Parts: sequence; C-alpha cells; structure tokens
Amino acid sequence: MKHSTFQLRYTRTAMAMVLALAGATSSLAQTPASQAQTQALTITAEGAVRRPVAPGTYEAAYSPASKALYVASAEAITGHEGGVIYKLDPDTLQTLGQTHTTEKNFGLAVSPDGQTLYITNSLASGMSAMDTNTGKIKATVKFTGQGKDGFPYGPRQVISAPGQNALYVGGVGDPGLIWLVDAETLQVRSTIANAGKWVTGLLLDEASQRLYTANGDGEVLVIDTATNTIQERWTPGDGNEYLLLNLALDND
Repeated sequence: MKHSTFQLRYTRTAMAMVLALAGATSSLAQTPASQAQTQALTITAEGAVRRPVAPGTYEAAYSPASKALYVASAEAITGHEGGVIYKLDPDTLQTLGQTHTTEKNFGLAVSPDGQTLYITNSLASGMSAMDTNTGKIKATVKFTGQGKDGFPYGPRQVISAPGQNALYVGGVGDPGLIWLVDAETLQVRSTIANAGKWVTGLLLDEASQRLYTANGDGEVLVIDTATNTIQERWTPGDGNEYLLLNLALDND
C-alpha cells in the first residue's frame, strides 16, 4: 500500500489527541446478552454475512475457549468519549454483551485460555486487560516515551506470545518500537527500539523464535525472540515508499 499525505495527516491528528485523553481513567458498564437487540444482517454478493456494529471498529479477535468474537471500537462519533468492546456470536454476529470503556479501543489479542482479552488504547498510550467472564477491566498500563516527532508512542497491534507468558505490542511513532509485556502484570519486560516508522503488523512464529514486524518505512523486520534483537530488515526492493500494514504466515 502506498504511503499517502492523508495517512500522515491522520496519524499526526490521532496522536495529538493523546494529550486530551491521557488523563482519562477506565470506567465500564457491561450490557447483558438478555438486553441485546437483534441486529439486521445482509448478505454480500460474495456470500459473506455483514452486520453494522459501530462507527470506528478496528480489530476483531476470536476466542475458541468462549466461542465468542470480540470487536474493538473507538466509537468514532462526534462528542462521544471512550469506546466499546463488543462480544458477538461468531455464527450470527449478534451482540452477546458489550463493555463501555473510557479509552478508545484499537488492537485485540486473546489469551490462550480465553480468560483475558488484551486491548490497545492507542490514543492514550496504554493498553488494558479485560476479564472475558465478567467484561471488567482487570489491569492497565501506560507506556512512556515519544518519537523524534515529539508525539507519545501509540500502542497499536498486540499479539500473544504464550511460550513467554507475554505479549508483543507495536508502538506507532517515528521511529517506532516494540514492547515485550508481561501477560499477567502488563509490565514492560523489554523494549525493541528503532523498529521503523509506525510499527503496525506483528506476526509471531514461536517454533522458529522469530517475530516479524511490518512498518511505515516499507520494511518487514525479522526479530530473534530469544534476544529480542532485530536480525534482518526486508523491503520490496523497488525503491518506492510503502506502508506495510499486516502479515500472515504460511507454515509450509
């Protein structure tokens, strides 16, 4: 995907909002499934089921343990503060519950046992851990530091690293970075610096002890998870600028 002036303006605007939201504290209210209203569905020309959920939905994460689909929303509505985590039936896309949060929600990851949903609160430079049984936030952390552009880092993508009982979290900034965060306490164990502008995509291959990262410099970074050091930087090699957003792994 080509880098554009619009993306730069959007990123700077979003990061500037950190100043207004940094002082907010988490508050929530969960809507029981019994109060959820049936939502209309449509079928696309390709045969996919589609259901409007909320303006500002960003990422979804499926939990096999709870057989639920979680959706992060920043609730992009004028005058609306905070966000919502929606719990959906993965087959019907109907709302089973929702948690209202003071912070706006972007990236999601589910713990291996399905008991915890990890949420990045990009505009507030923080992340949260939600108990999937109760819908309550049980832990939060606020990241410190800023890029050379003067903006605080915005945690965006989060991915579980079960073998380390940890999480990798990409920080949007110029240059960006990656945090290794304890899955229980949310405390930062290690920081991988100089990870390229606007760290977005993360992909973990635990079998080969490799973390792959995509960024706005058009790079894919290869990181050794045993030492948490960058080993290689791959680019398309054609000299053009790209904003690489995400990755997928073919084990074969």
